Amino acid sequence: MGFFLWYWTKGIKGYFVVWNNFLSHFWKFFSVKHLFATLFSAWRKDLTPKDWIGLHPILEAQRFVVNLIFRFFGAIVRFIVASFGILVVSVVFIIGFLFMIVWGLAPVVLIFSIIGITLGERLYGFSLFAIILFFIAAMLMYLEDKKIPYSELPVEKMPRFAWFKRIAQRIGMAPSELTAGLLADKEKLTDVLKKYDVSIDEFNLILKWEMDLQVAKEKEGKFWLMENLRKSVPIGKGWEYGYTVTIDRHALELSSYDPTEYRLVLPIGYDEEIEMSKLVLAKEEQNNVLLMGDSGVGKKAIMHHIAKQVMQGKAGQNLNEKRFMLVDLGSTISAVVNEGGDPEHALHSLFQEAALAGNIILAIDEIGKYLDPGKKSSINVAAVIDRYLMLPNFQVIATTTRKNYHSLVEKQEGIIKNFDIIEIEEPSDNEAIRILLQKFSELEHDQVIFTFQAIREIVRRSSQLGKIMPLPGRAIGFANNVLLYWEKNHANEGKRIGVEDVFRVMSIKTGVKHGEISEEEKDKLMSMEKLLHSRVIGQDGAVTQIANSIRKMRAGIRNIKKPVGSFLFLGPTGVGKTETAKALAEVHFGDEERMIRIDMSEYKTQNSIGRLIGSPATGEVGILTTKAKDSPFSLILLDEIEKAHSDILDLFLQVLDEGYITDGFGEKISFRGSIIIATSNAGAPLIKTLVEQKVEAEELRKRLVDHIVNEGMFRVEFLNRFDAVVFFRALKNEQMKEVISLMLQKFAVRVEREKNISVKFGDKVVECVIEKGYDPVFGARSINRYISDKIEDTIATKIIAHDVERGGEVLLTTDDF
Repeated sequence: MGFFLWYWTKGIKGYFVVWNNFLSHFWKFFSVKHLFATLFSAWRKDLTPKDWIGLHPILEAQRFVVNLIFRFFGAIVRFIVASFGILVVSVVFIIGFLFMIVWGLAPVVLIFSIIGITLGERLYGFSLFAIILFFIAAMLMYLEDKKIPYSELPVEKMPRFAWFKRIAQRIGMAPSELTAGLLADKEKLTDVLKKYDVSIDEFNLILKWEMDLQVAKEKEGKFWLMENLRKSVPIGKGWEYGYTVTIDRHALELSSYDPTEYRLVLPIGYDEEIEMSKLVLAKEEQNNVLLMGDSGVGKKAIMHHIAKQVMQGKAGQNLNEKRFMLVDLGSTISAVVNEGGDPEHALHSLFQEAALAGNIILAIDEIGKYLDPGKKSSINVAAVIDRYLMLPNFQVIATTTRKNYHSLVEKQEGIIKNFDIIEIEEPSDNEAIRILLQKFSELEHDQVIFTFQAIREIVRRSSQLGKIMPLPGRAIGFANNVLLYWEKNHANEGKRIGVEDVFRVMSIKTGVKHGEISEEEKDKLMSMEKLLHSRVIGQDGAVTQIANSIRKMRAGIRNIKKPVGSFLFLGPTGVGKTETAKALAEVHFGDEERMIRIDMSEYKTQNSIGRLIGSPATGEVGILTTKAKDSPFSLILLDEIEKAHSDILDLFLQVLDEGYITDGFGEKISFRGSIIIATSNAGAPLIKTLVEQKVEAEELRKRLVDHIVNEGMFRVEFLNRFDAVVFFRALKNEQMKEVISLMLQKFAVRVEREKNISVKFGDKVVECVIEKGYDPVFGARSINRYISDKIEDTIATKIIAHDVERGGEVLLTTDDF
């Protein structure tokens, strides 16, 4: 009963909708109304400028006659196409009308055919066969129409669909694990998902994404839907507009076909910015758009998406007739120069064509870099484009970075007043995840390549790799690296890209272990104190604090948007602060050379900020920012930080709190893979006094911090930004002996490596070094000087005097000092 009720109600209504879709489509496809309305309009307007001066009646008449002839032939072509369109629409109308009669009479024909067959009339067999085929088709339409939308189905009903296996694959599960029974029990489902490191909210995000993707695929297969029919570019589009020879030569028409990678990028989360851009472009005047945002935030994706909407007829009546032409001004100028032409004249020709054609929107990427008044160039692009921007038919949609906007574009008052500025902000992590899923959906087809956990980790970790590009740009770049690694190593193994692949690529790029902790690394982490103590004597409390912080970091219990660890080492000179930093660099990063040392005593004035982070005024690059960008996974030692200017200390508030710094050129530099250690002698006399008084560690810390703050050495908010403030005590006599033994051993290893000479030390040498070289004011540093001044000189003298040769051995005793 349900089928017959549908047949005479929703079925016939649906048929009328489809019939109307085809009638509307062919009417618009052949541009019937438009071609008749512009029947005698100019045919591909002649935009060639007059090459004569003054009044030339013959030339003017010649030009008039040529245009008249073109209008005449144009009218003929338009009339033929429009008439053919009317014919096609008429045929579709007649076929649709006949089919409607068949729809109405089909039940009657079925009954008479059955009666005819029973009476032995064979001729009725053909009609019965045809009508059965008709009803089978109608039944399929009925079943399709009765389908409950996926979004309205209980999740436990979904495993029966073939596409649902993608959800299990996206999580890294076997499809057989994600059963209807499991899906019906939310508590049990939550527990199972936890094992795969996926929350119930993330599961719902995956479900919605895959569901929407399937709905979109099914819609694409329904060619009779209006949204699919109108994807065809209408015949006659743009016939009344001008020829654009120069533009066609130097630009790419995005509204016809987009061959770039951006055709695959859906700018998710930018709906407001896209609609605002279209509103501005649709205006009669003041209709130029400037998309302003950091590099990688999605400006070009928005520009290409609007062009795609124009191509599909979804941009609105005022924009669907437009041609989006992507022009690279740099390439255009270079091409003209290489051909021996005049670049300024070429730009004038290009812009003049765009203004006179009547249907051109120029898309210019990074317009700011062409507007630099200080840049040596054979052409002033700003002056050229400024002449055309005030014309209502000259339209531009352009992009620029924030840096270029404020330093270059904003200064061009004549240009900026003709643009509507639309700021593009960084999307959220969830939006970036969806952007990545969409970008790789065409690559994946029906086979999942990226697990959700891998994409989530890519988005999270991408901010740790040196220069901070905003989402989604930095995540897309990192994802491409992971994909290349997977294609090279695992593509033929049937595996999907998982979190372990992301961590493996990170480990390769950074030289630091990421991901699962191996047995070897576990042993190393658990014996961190012992490893540090092999180079750092005493300072048990400091070593324990540092080791605990590193273990916490490696276990993943930290904010990944901050540095790996940040410590303020307080204590007198020569007690092991710098040596501890070197030891930590070796233990964590594998080499003490992966330590960036900045002497903060060189930054005592406010003017020295430029030397640290770069200065656009002088063009000087920053020492700190350049080194951090080149080595994003390293230990950064800020030596004697109390000597730096207070404004420089304020710069590090952002570094310690958010894990990045903005350099003098507006570029964000990441410190999220770095360990930051600041050393200071502030309060050293007080530490010595309190230690001698045997004050407890916590009380010592409180009194020292109060002293430092009260004396104005550091502000409370600066101290609070560090993960730990670590106190280094003055070394006792026995500890100093151990330190000197290590120093002498290190010296002997260096001499043997460089000169192939084995250095041995006799009895009482350590005590002798303490007696003659140790200065309590400078601590262990005085020993370093003594080794350099006395012991190295002694070895040098013996080498020059041939008292020892390469491959030989020398014994140093107290008599040598």
